[in-house]
Amino acid sequence: MGDLPQIQILLSARAVYEADFNENGQVGAQDLSRWQDNFGTLTGTTHSQGDADGDADIDGADFLTWQRQLGSSIPAISAATGVPEPATCWMLALAGMVLWTCRLRHWQSAGQNI
Repeated sequence: MGDLPQIQILLSARAVYEADFNENGQVGAQDLSRWQDNFGTLTGTTHSQGDADGDADIDGADFLTWQRQLGSSIPAISAATGVPEPATCWMLALAGMVLWTCRLRHWQSAGQNI
């Protein structure tokens, strides 16, 4: 057998803000500056020029989007986020069985049928 080709898949997840015109992950003054520089352009604009709503012009609607998203940023993800271990699930299952057994014995000693 010959060598198999290696396939590498990279996944990237990031929040996208329509008003993040410089695409640095934050909506702030630099984005407003891009919008201001191009305000009033009626056709052929791009997102990086200040077109937040994708209608190819830079107008008040784009400013409104910037205003609503002002201060937004991509949240940091901690590498130390806890992940429950499989043993925890087994311990919970065991605890449930013990409680059920205790309850059964209580019912039987009280003369109740299940």
